[in-house]
Amino acid sequence: MIRLCLIIALTLILTPLQSYASTINDEGAKRLKSMFSTLIDEQRTKIEDYEGTLTTKDSITVEQASDYYAVTLPAFTVTNKDGSGTKIGLIAINATPTKNPDDWNLSIAIPTPLIYLDENGKKEMQVDIGSQQMSGLWDGKLKSFSKFIAKYNDVKITSTKDRPTITLDKIETMSVANENEDDLWSIKNKLKITGLNLNKPSIDKFVPKNISLNFGTDRFPLLQITEVIKNLTANTSNLNGQKIQVLQTVMQLPEILSNAGTSLTLTGTSISNDLYNINVNANFKAIDSSAIGVKGTLETNFEGIDKLIKALEDEHKKLKDEKITVAIKQLEALKKFSVNKGDSYTIKLTIDEDANILVNGKNLNETTP
Repeated sequence: MIRLCLIIALTLILTPLQSYASTINDEGAKRLKSMFSTLIDEQRTKIEDYEGTLTTKDSITVEQASDYYAVTLPAFTVTNKDGSGTKIGLIAINATPTKNPDDWNLSIAIPTPLIYLDENGKKEMQVDIGSQQMSGLWDGKLKSFSKFIAKYNDVKITSTKDRPTITLDKIETMSVANENEDDLWSIKNKLKITGLNLNKPSIDKFVPKNISLNFGTDRFPLLQITEVIKNLTANTSNLNGQKIQVLQTVMQLPEILSNAGTSLTLTGTSISNDLYNINVNANFKAIDSSAIGVKGTLETNFEGIDKLIKALEDEHKKLKDEKITVAIKQLEALKKFSVNKGDSYTIKLTIDEDANILVNGKNLNETTP
């Protein structure tokens, strides 16, 4: 899944952002080459921290056009500790300057197919993309995109192992990050996936076909959190040390977020197919007065549970699979926690300032079936 998320992030089609009329010259080309060299070196260091390697073929080139720079990054191979890895060809980038010399409007094209290798260095998975393009505003302070809007179409993921072929009709995504105060950011993210298919009839009818996610956060201390996460791998060469650092980081986060007054919202989020439709809305805020550091609500509406249970029962008659029995029991338990209108079931989870957890207005301990 992490690999797939990286593919999505690198291959989306974006609408162009407004550029700033500026002189294209040798100095700008030199700054771009230095920026990408630094980014590659930083990624190489991160990978080496986990005993992997990042190797490149050829070097970075920057050519000057009339109103932009044409950048080509070298083909590279990432090899993990166990021998598995990823091979990516030449990456083409068009870069236009902005008013801030450290910020750039970037348009990126990733070569396809993308190839993933198993522990023996043999092809394990291939990702083909029908059409793709990515562009956005690169923020030099963040060392990441602060704005982008993206789409990619006709994706096919095939495996040499005994796994179903995955196809996706379209993925659309948007992300916007604005700094409201010193290192307190407002971030909005949208992701929409349509036409997801596993091309395996016994499974496909239960898999979500369409996924929509709308996620936002306000007063988020982005740079501080980034620095804390970056320190997870710093000077840590053994697994036990990493576990200790992860625990220390987890303990720091509530205080950091509550001091900033960070809030999180989830709106219009849905997962659906022909059998069911799940909608999720949430609103949480980090607070220091709570024992668990947060208050808020999470409301989930599940339409089609009864249809889904019936379909699973029919499938169990054919396959006699105990995993299906477990899934049915879990759905039946979910119904007991819910308030329903027909085949529409709703669960509202509330965490109050006293750290009480309520389900549909009742204390969790009182709602256990």
